[in-house]
Amino acid sequence: MPGPRINLGGQTALVTGASRGIGRAIAKALATCGADVIGVRTAITGQADDLQHEFEGLTGGFWPLDCDLSDRIAIDRMIAQLDQAGHKIDIQVNNAGIIRRATAAQHATEDWDAVMAVNLDAVFLLSREPGRRMVARGHGKITLSP
Repeated sequence: MPGPRINLGGQTALVTGASRGIGRAIAKALATCGADVIGVRTAITGQADDLQHEFEGLTGGFWPLDCDLSDRIAIDRMIAQLDQAGHKIDIQVNNAGIIRRATAAQHATEDWDAVMAVNLDAVFLLSREPGRRMVARGHGKITLSP
């Protein structure tokens, strides 16, 4: 079986919502193409080992990173942590999202705020600084998952 047609060797990808579903598949595809993947997820006990094992043997590496994307301070800390570790983000996939189902008449303001914090605010906050650096370097890609 031939290898991947895309070579992302030497690039670092940040994928939110990487612990399951579409985010996990995106993270795995990027690692298969050679990217080192930082998989952002909420802290779910036991999944770090499962994820680490699943990515063994792929061309790129995988590092799980816990962050509460509804918390602006936690997002700022994570960005600072990535900077201090010297990670240069080349590819960013904003995949994490939550939903709180209720009719408009029954939808609590706290639920609305939580959904907006993860699905909108976190995307902006996580993209702003890496995006500035991508523009300065003249390359990089930030996207939302489908």
